Parts: sequence; C-alpha cells; structure tokens
Amino acid sequence: MRMRQSSNFPVRMHPLMWGVRAIGRLLIRLRMVWIILVATLFLSGCVQYDVGIKFADASHGQIVQHIRLSEPLSGFSYSVLSTWLERLEQQTKQLGGRIQHPSDCELIMTIPFHGGKDLATKFNQLFPSSSKPELARTFGSNPPESGSRLQVTTRNFILWQRNHLNYDLDLRSLAFPSPSETLPDQSDKRLELAFSLDTPWGAQINDSADTATPEIQSRGRQLIWQLKPGTINHLEAVFWVPNPLGIGTFVIVLLIVGGMYLERRRSTSQPENSGNG
Repeated sequence: MRMRQSSNFPVRMHPLMWGVRAIGRLLIRLRMVWIILVATLFLSGCVQYDVGIKFADASHGQIVQHIRLSEPLSGFSYSVLSTWLERLEQQTKQLGGRIQHPSDCELIMTIPFHGGKDLATKFNQLFPSSSKPELARTFGSNPPESGSRLQVTTRNFILWQRNHLNYDLDLRSLAFPSPSETLPDQSDKRLELAFSLDTPWGAQINDSADTATPEIQSRGRQLIWQLKPGTINHLEAVFWVPNPLGIGTFVIVLLIVGGMYLERRRSTSQPENSGNG
C-alpha cells in the first residue's frame, strides 16, 4: 500500500520557479520602474532611461523623460511595453506635457513646470513612491521604508532665486532575487539609468556622508547622476536661477525713479532759464 503524502508537508520550490514568481509579483506592484524591468526581461538589447530637469529661470522649466531602446520591440515584449507606454503618455498629457516619437525605438515626454513647488508636485505625481512592506515580502527580506520623493526648497533674493534640490530615489526594487550572482550584473549592463539637472548658471553638488551618492558627471551647466539599481540613490544640489518677476519689478522701479529724477531736474532748470531771459 502506498502512503499518501500529507498536505502539510512543505514542498520545496525550485529556485528558478521562485525567481519567476517573485519577478511576476514585482511587475504587478511597481509602477515607476515597470518599463525598465519588463524591457530587461524580454529584450536582448539595452534600455536607456533618462530623466532630466531643465530650469530656464525661477518660473519656467521642463521635466524631460527620454526612453531609448537598442532595437525595435516585437511580439510579447511589444504588447506589454506598449500598454505601459500608453498609460505613461496619458499621464504626461494630464500634466500638460507633450510627446515625441523620433523613431520606433525612442520616446521623449516633456512636462512644463512653473517654479520649484510646481516641479515637486508634478514630479512626485509622475514618479510615485513604492510600498516597501510588499517588496519585503516579495524578496523575503525586510528593507526599511523610504519613499522616493523629490523636494525643492526655494529662497527669493529679488533678482535671483536659490534652490535646494533633494531627491532620495529608491531603486532597491531593481535588485533581482536570484541565487545566481550573474543576473544583477547582466541587469546593470542592460539598464542605463540617469538623472540630469540643467540650470542657467550651473549647480553645486551637496554630498552627504550618511547616504550613497551615485557617480556624477558635469557637462557645462548640466549635472548627470548615473543611477545605481538595487540601492537608494541620494541626489542633492544647490543652484541659483534668475527671477524674471524680480528683474521686471526692478526695471520698472528703476524706470520710475529715473523718470522722476529727469522730471525734477527739468523743473529746476526751467526757473534758471527764465531768470536769464
């Protein structure tokens, strides 16, 4: 007689099946990095995802997302990614942005903002923070909770404005749960993530000893952070931008004062001329 195995006996899951199930749960829960994960799993080439903030002055700027694929999508990968991209395009339009398709492998989404407060509001709507307890259960670990949130503190000095940008970007969800040590290396090669800050007068980097700062490149007035998947990336910079409202007010006041001075000088010169006559 065969003994029937008890249903309470734990059945060990193959590491490959565990990894597939974990990645499946991750794709359902994540929003911000879903496109990167799916592209990494189903594309043989590289995915470049650049997010940039461009300041023209204190009241005008743009959030630019630039997504580049090394080769056109086809089959299942096209079906999955096209659905996500459609949602991303709808969200861009809702925030008053525009969309460009330079090629089949390239997508550019631009969202305007008006000041630091409007930038933080739109940016955090576009990139909401993730839920860390769910990720902890998925990976079998217990990472601390820390949302990915952009903060911009501004101080006005009439003619110019000082801005302090602080962004802790949590990319721990991109750490693939696999016993093989080759998967993270492959994912790093397939993913190229960058965050850039472009300002009229350049920016000064603030490094904190308590947080991990990614590699930074400086190209003229632009700073570029090369983001690291699998960790929390700390981005912090201080920069000054011209204040068009303050400059306009100063010019108007200067014109008024100059006009009053000329009028006063004219009125004082008229009695002298009449006396000489």
